[in-house]
Amino acid sequence: MAKSKLKEKRKPNVAKGLSESAIAAFIAMVEIHNKPKIEYRYPTCVVLMLNAWELVLKAYIYKFIDKRKLLKKNDHSITLDQSLTIIMNFNSSHFSKTEMKVLSANVQTIEKYRNEYIHYNIGVLDPLIFGLLYKSTLLFNNFIRSAFNKDITKVENMIIMPIGFTLPYNPIDFLTLNGDNDNEFYLDILLKTKELYDEGINESIFVSISTHFTSVKKVENADIIAGIGDIQSPLNITKNIRISNDPNAQAVTLNDNQLLETFPYEYNDFVKKIKDRDPRIMLNREFYKVMKEVKKKNNTLCHIRKLNPKKSKSSTKTFYNDAAVDYFFTLFKFE
Repeated sequence: MAKSKLKEKRKPNVAKGLSESAIAAFIAMVEIHNKPKIEYRYPTCVVLMLNAWELVLKAYIYKFIDKRKLLKKNDHSITLDQSLTIIMNFNSSHFSKTEMKVLSANVQTIEKYRNEYIHYNIGVLDPLIFGLLYKSTLLFNNFIRSAFNKDITKVENMIIMPIGFTLPYNPIDFLTLNGDNDNEFYLDILLKTKELYDEGINESIFVSISTHFTSVKKVENADIIAGIGDIQSPLNITKNIRISNDPNAQAVTLNDNQLLETFPYEYNDFVKKIKDRDPRIMLNREFYKVMKEVKKKNNTLCHIRKLNPKKSKSSTKTFYNDAAVDYFFTLFKFE
């Protein structure tokens, strides 16, 4: 009789296991954050968010860089900071250096809170932690989608914004009103923000929510620096005007140059920005469906300009801003 061959056990997919565990930790964070009443909300969410990041970063290193880099010489696993450094130094086809710098600054700031403040349960920092976690949520979903082709929003209706009887957190207002030059955590946020700003990166490490529950305000590093003030090295900052359809908003007249500064991208430029962020994007049915939603945000994400303002039926041209790019990716789903 022929000897029966024992079937070899299939080796587990380590990268898949790590990424799935990361998603599980992330979803647990969102679920805990959105509970109407829970004690120790932000310290718990911070631990889970950092755990999700550590797992997904290691999954990326295992799959795309070198699995041997996950262990130190003493066979202990590398730290979260070491994982970030390895990916930052890797010539990734999934993320630009700018995207990784923003991601790293966000994660490191959350980690600083975990390491130095979490045990004191200082509730006064909640507005900052909320903004950091919200931004981390957007970054995490983009990381999973770009690296592992998984869109969490397809299977989970993820909402991190709290709805209650108090106004949502606005980190910029909080820093402006409560900034304390003796508080190391405030100073660390300012330092991270200024480092990005000095490199020409105007994407914030946290998200601010407007007090009208109407939209996510795009925070730029110039806003943060101007809001906090008292910076050792002076900066010349020119802020764009946010146009609003709110009849109670202050009326502002913009000339053509100001409009082009506020909405700098023509259609082809906008498409290039989209494809640079994710080369998989195709000009298909889903693309044009999302573009219709973007154009509905006229005067906020885009500006539709008549070629002849004196004629009601004049042909038009649409210009877009960076916030439109961010909004596009919150809606787009791969078919």
